[in-house]
Amino acid sequence: MDNLEIKNNVTKIDELLASIKEIGEGKTSKDEFKSKMDELKEAVEKRNKDVDNQLGDMETKMETKLAGMVDKISGAFANVTFQKDEEKQEYKYGRNFGEFIQKVRSKSQELKALTEGTGADGGYTVPPEFLSEILKVELESSIVRSSGARVINMNSPIVHIPAIAYSSNASGSLYGGATGYWAEEGETLTESKPEFKKIKLEAKKLIAYTEATEELQADSILSIGSLMSEVFGEVLSYEKDYAFFQGNGIGKPLGIVNAPCVATVSRTTATSVVTTDIVNMLAQFKGNLNRAVWVCNQSTLPYLYKLKDENNNYIWHPGMSGNIATGAAGTLYGRPIRITEKLPAVGTSGDLMLCDFGYYLIGERGGLRIEESIHYKFANDLKVWRMIDRVDGQPWLETPITPRNGGSVLSPFVKIG
Repeated sequence: MDNLEIKNNVTKIDELLASIKEIGEGKTSKDEFKSKMDELKEAVEKRNKDVDNQLGDMETKMETKLAGMVDKISGAFANVTFQKDEEKQEYKYGRNFGEFIQKVRSKSQELKALTEGTGADGGYTVPPEFLSEILKVELESSIVRSSGARVINMNSPIVHIPAIAYSSNASGSLYGGATGYWAEEGETLTESKPEFKKIKLEAKKLIAYTEATEELQADSILSIGSLMSEVFGEVLSYEKDYAFFQGNGIGKPLGIVNAPCVATVSRTTATSVVTTDIVNMLAQFKGNLNRAVWVCNQSTLPYLYKLKDENNNYIWHPGMSGNIATGAAGTLYGRPIRITEKLPAVGTSGDLMLCDFGYYLIGERGGLRIEESIHYKFANDLKVWRMIDRVDGQPWLETPITPRNGGSVLSPFVKIG
C-alpha cells in the first residue's frame, strides 16, 4: 500500500470519527455515516486483494528461479563429474561417487594429491546431492580381535612370551613331557616336566599416507582431516585383520590359514561344502567350544544354507539381520558364524574354518599413530597425513596336537582343505 492510499484511508477514518460525533449532535445522518463506512471498506478490500496478487507473483518467480538454479547445479555435476570419455570409452571420473573416490586414491591417477582445481582430484568432495556427507561402503569390522584373541601390549619392538610346548598327548606325555603314572608303595619316583618355549612377537609396521591441498581443506564443507583419519583408520584395521587370517609371517603377522598348527579336514566334494565336512571339522577341533566360532567366505553361503542332517533337517538357520559386515545370526551346530571376504573363496583351502581365537596372540606397539604436517610439502601448499600401526600376530601353538589314542590331529584352528 503506497503513502497516498494510506493518507486517503486515514482521512476517511478521521471523517468517520467526526461523523460519529456529529450523529450524536444531530448534524450527520446515519445514512451518510454508513455510506462513508462502505466506501472505506471497499478501499481496504481492494488493496488487500492487490497485495495478495503481488505476493503470489513474487512467490512464483522465486520458485521458478530456484528450480532453474537446482537444474543448473545438477546438470553441471552430472556433466563434469560423471562425464564419459568417448575416446577411451570409459568414465573418466567414475560412474558414481564411490568410483570417483577410488580413482582419487588410486596410483593410476595422474595427480595423486587431492586438489581443488579438478573435480576428480577433490573439487567435488561435497557435490550438492551429497550435502556434507561422503557415502562409502562400510568395510568389515575386525573379526580376530573381537572374537577373543589375546592382545599383548608391547613395551618394546620385540617381546618374548613364555608358553608350553604342547604338540602331543601320545605315550602319556602331556604338555611336552609331563607325565603321571601309577606306582607301588616305596617305588622309586621318575622325574618328568613340561617343556617350555618362547613365542616371539616383533612389531611390523603398517602404513597409510595421503595428501590434500590447503584450499580443499579450507573450502570443503566437511573436515578433510577427520575424513582421512576415519577412512584410513578403517583401512588399516581391515588390513590387520586380513593379515591375522592370511598373512605369511614375513614382514606381517602370521595368519591362521597359513599357520603350521592348523588341522586340515579333507573336503568330501571339490569346490563345495557338505554336512560331512562340518561334522569332521568338529571332530578335529580342540579348544574351548564355548568360545569357538565358524568363519567362512561369503561364497560358501550357497552351500551352507542348504546343509541338512541325515533326517533332512537344515542345520543352519540364520536370522534376517546377518550380513557380511556384522556376521550372521543363528548358529551352525551350536556355534555362531562370522562371514568375511578375508578367507579364500569357496573350493580353496581355508574357505571355512572353526576357530578358538583365544589361541591367537596379537602384539600391539603403541596403537595407531596419526600424524599430519604442513612442512613436508610446504612448497606445494600440501598438507600430508601419515598413519602408522605397529603390530604382530600369530597362534601360540606351533603344531597340531596328536591325540593319545591315535586318529586325526587336533587343533583350536580347523580348516577345510
